[in-house]
Amino acid sequence: MDFEELLEIFNLHFNGIKFLQEARGTSFYEAFVEHFNIENFEDLEPHLADHLERIHLSLKEYCIPDEAQRVVLQMLILKGGMDDHVQPNHQLTPDGIGIVASYVVNVLYGLEDGQDFKAIPFDLDPDKLYAIDLASGTNNLLITLAQSLKQDEVNLTGVEIDETMAQIGKIFFDTTHSIGTFDQADSIQLLMDDANQDVAISDLPVGYYPLDMVSSLYKIGALNEHTYAHHLLIEQTMNMLRPGAFGLFLVPTNFLETPQSTYLKDWLEDTAYLQAVVGFPSNLFSSKDATKSLIVLQKKGKNVAQASEVYTIQLNQIKEPAEVRRFIDSFYQWAKENYAQIKE
Repeated sequence: MDFEELLEIFNLHFNGIKFLQEARGTSFYEAFVEHFNIENFEDLEPHLADHLERIHLSLKEYCIPDEAQRVVLQMLILKGGMDDHVQPNHQLTPDGIGIVASYVVNVLYGLEDGQDFKAIPFDLDPDKLYAIDLASGTNNLLITLAQSLKQDEVNLTGVEIDETMAQIGKIFFDTTHSIGTFDQADSIQLLMDDANQDVAISDLPVGYYPLDMVSSLYKIGALNEHTYAHHLLIEQTMNMLRPGAFGLFLVPTNFLETPQSTYLKDWLEDTAYLQAVVGFPSNLFSSKDATKSLIVLQKKGKNVAQASEVYTIQLNQIKEPAEVRRFIDSFYQWAKENYAQIKE
């Protein structure tokens, strides 16, 4: 599907959402949810039904692949987020970060074309890979991973606590025909005992978790104060992974220098290896203070070891082909040097 068609589809959806937003006096996100959840136009007021039905009939003329569906939804949320000035924790993860993270997973799991090594000590199901995101928001990052992995089927588990974001996430999940489950819940309070996920990815919300009694059940929980929610989500997520599997997390760039970083470091010592850190340019984020890095953690287990050197890179311009090539080449070489002994 070419960009001109994508833009036509975007404009049709955007027209419908803005029409609903102005008619209802709601936020863009609330109008987005209503627009995509219309099932029967007869349930709408006549002046709304006529206009919206024409838009939906026009949309049915297009045959839209799942990847194009995700791109259109992403464009709508980005545009709506700029108009509504949404909070940083509700902003969409930039697509370039999802592509970088997907490449990391493809290499570490031995999925790149012609690759004869992998970083995981277990064999993947040849037909299916299981991926999880316990702070999945719109599900855009999780679905980007699924659509980018060189695997026949990726079974997704997404969980989001915020009601509006969960409604949007369900639309992303259903519209792209994603396979798996998606629920609205507080991931930190969920009882999750099965360590059976192959990989995890998450753009973690930044802030304090208010329920100290719940935090106290975690090894990473802080003493005598609220615990960082992103720390708790890291521990909960890593508990869900198979030994030797990887968790990729977007966290504040100063994650090892915060007042609660000691708790994180102590937990890492017992549970996981920090294998890689990818820094991103601040212009990808809403402000310099909101800048995040991608950390790559590997759950400890049999035949799993710390890399000889943690891979680190600062990407200064993610849209520059030469910069992306520098990352691709250096990461692949690092992975090969550290994991060449684990053959496919």
